[in-house]
Order: sequence, then C-alpha cells, then structure tokens
Amino acid sequence: MDDSAYYICIKDVIYVHGGAMRTTLDLPSSLLNEALKVSHQKTKTAVIIAALEDFLRKNRIQGLKRFRGKVDFDIDLNTLRDRK
Repeated sequence: MDDSAYYICIKDVIYVHGGAMRTTLDLPSSLLNEALKVSHQKTKTAVIIAALEDFLRKNRIQGLKRFRGKVDFDIDLNTLRDRK
C-alpha cells in the first residue's frame, strides 16, 4: 500500500432501514485530511456521513430540477401574502 491511501473501518456510515452498516474504505489520506479541515467535523466518520448526506441532498435537488417549468401552479402570491 502506498502512503497516499490507507484503510479505515467506519461504523454507522450507511443507514439501511434504520440499521447501520460497518464497512472498510480505501480512501486517499490527503483527501480525507482536507475534508476534515474544511468541514470542521471532529471524526472521519462524521466527515463521510456529512459527505453522503450532501451527495444525497444534491441528487434530490437535481431530480426536482427536471420538473422546472413543467408544473403549473395556480397560485396568487398577493393573496397568499395577505393571509394571516
């Protein structure tokens, strides 16, 4: 194994129907260390969970963008703003 990558065991990374999956990942150490610094997470597990959550959030947003201009809302914003 070269110096740029190492194996880590991470618990509670992937949640499957409320459960957790333990897995081993081969990650470049420079990438993981940079992610730790910029994310301000305290653990490698937290960095990976945050990255997975961000990936899923971005994927869902991309899915919603397919509907842009295709959904017709019959909404009067002035009426909504006056509502209390």
